[in-house]
Amino acid sequence: MRHKPSPPPVVYASSDAAVFVTQGLENARIADRIVVLDRGRVREEGDFQALMERDGLFAELYRLAQDR
Repeated sequence: MRHKPSPPPVVYASSDAAVFVTQGLENARIADRIVVLDRGRVREEGDFQALMERDGLFAELYRLAQDR
């Protein structure tokens, strides 16, 4: 079974910050801060390394995305 590619990210930017809203995790490594939402609630927050070390929802989703 083939998976559909993730839709493109939505980007909100100002002179001092940018927010990327995406379902794809390809660019997660370069983000200063990642906020993981689940059903409209914040589940986890941190940088890539911290979230991977926590081995929670983000790490699970990231591993699943890499296996596709």
